[in-house]
Amino acid sequence: MDRLQEVCQEDPYEAVFSRYLTLLVYLFADILQALTASISMSNGEFMHISNSILVLKEVLPVFPLGMIQDSTGQFLDDALQKLLSEEKRGDIKILATSYQGQLRMAKREWAPPDQASVGAEVNTLSMKLRVN
Repeated sequence: MDRLQEVCQEDPYEAVFSRYLTLLVYLFADILQALTASISMSNGEFMHISNSILVLKEVLPVFPLGMIQDSTGQFLDDALQKLLSEEKRGDIKILATSYQGQLRMAKREWAPPDQASVGAEVNTLSMKLRVN
């Protein structure tokens, strides 16, 4: 019997939550890859870069989150810094600078959390699932 089956028998809510976290990690990686590919200078197309930055600005409250994947925020910040150093168009630079400022203001949301707080958050969610 593997570990997941043991967890399912012991606590089905924990098993569901662990699968949910795994799914979130994969989704965050896919979103990060797609958006950073669009803002990188590989294609250089104005609408791709602009729309990607606008999408990132809209999802900033929930992406990136350090609880899910702690390297996402730093990777985005590095990609934006590279874009800003190479970009010549002023309107793209304004958008990227604006988003980078907002991203850095939200750094506490995507900075790597300490292990104690992650465990507390998982336990709190697990308790909420049991109550419902």
